[in-house]
Amino acid sequence: MNATNIIDLDTMTNSYAECALWSSMHFESEEDACGTSFDEVDAGISEKCRENFRKDCRDFLDVLEREGIEIGDAMTDEQIGHDFWLTRNGHGAGFWDRGLGTLGDRLTKWAEVPGSCDLYLGGDGLIYCD
Repeated sequence: MNATNIIDLDTMTNSYAECALWSSMHFESEEDACGTSFDEVDAGISEKCRENFRKDCRDFLDVLEREGIEIGDAMTDEQIGHDFWLTRNGHGAGFWDRGLGTLGDRLTKWAEVPGSCDLYLGGDGLIYCD
């Protein structure tokens, strides 16, 4: 069984999006030093951003399959989505700190490849990602 057959893409993507909103900050202005977590902003995620999230997760799973990386029972689909967001964005937590040893190192390596992703509030009041 390969990674893409074991991991539910919808569950992973939903967790990835939830973590993105929770860990990303929106600043009202340049003077807004503290900001507000996007999960507290009254705005929906744009369809384009949702598509990008799904594609990012799909691409990550494709890499796992190509590289023969089996997660097995080491993590839930939710944890994979959550840790993929945190790891790719350089937060202080992620795959590398779960105590997974070599598996955590390999997941970290491939999660960092796409680089970081930032959220922003569009003029239409929806959340976008770059």
